[in-house]
Amino acid sequence: MNVTTASRLRRSGKVLAIALPVMGIAGLSTLVMLPNQSSAQQEDPQRLDQIAPRSMIVGGELAALGITPESLAAAGVSSTNAASIVRALNINSDFGVDRFRAAREQHVEAQRDFDQLAQKIRSGRGRGSDAIECEAKRVHMELCENTCVVASDHALRIVEGVVSQDEWRRLHAVRANIDAGVPVPYAARALGDADRIRLRNALTARRVAERDERELDRSHAALLSAVESDPDVIAAQHGLMDVGFIRNAFELALSQCDD
Repeated sequence: MNVTTASRLRRSGKVLAIALPVMGIAGLSTLVMLPNQSSAQQEDPQRLDQIAPRSMIVGGELAALGITPESLAAAGVSSTNAASIVRALNINSDFGVDRFRAAREQHVEAQRDFDQLAQKIRSGRGRGSDAIECEAKRVHMELCENTCVVASDHALRIVEGVVSQDEWRRLHAVRANIDAGVPVPYAARALGDADRIRLRNALTARRVAERDERELDRSHAALLSAVESDPDVIAAQHGLMDVGFIRNAFELALSQCDD
């Protein structure tokens, strides 16, 4: 199972922290807070169909997949390929955004049904048979989640076919690490759970040290120095310098979805 996608389906209310390279990696201090993919996933896709233009629908599904101008820039994807990704996922009826949206629609409905019955039971208003029905709804919800994960994997294979191997590796890392609270450009490096915790702690320690105008302790300084010299992190820093061009190409391709 695609753990990154599955975790997004269960999570709501988060934001993506994107650190823009304003003064070089060591001086990164500007955070752009973006809606997390989960906020798009919590929106009922069927309702969105009724009120939103095609460009907004496609953009929401891409965000739910972790495909944004910022994530593409951090991966080093060019503006031309960013536009190609939008167009490819829009027009592919078998494995693109439409299939993913349909799967999410089923998952949203299944989760809503389960949550309502579970809340009824927790409040003491449940009947004797509700526990069995609730378990059946939970199983159905998990099946719908698995269907979402499969649809996500198929859509991401389209993305993989557009970008280079190095760009795909960084994009995969960015999607996973941002969900775990690691900002870019650091998120472009493959990290395990323990690595993420140590890196987040080191970044927090540096912010505190800068605020208090004191020297960062050696262990945190050594960790950040090693991470900031990683080729993928350096590539992400350079890629983010072009985020404006990538965003323009991305949004232009989205607007063409309305044609």
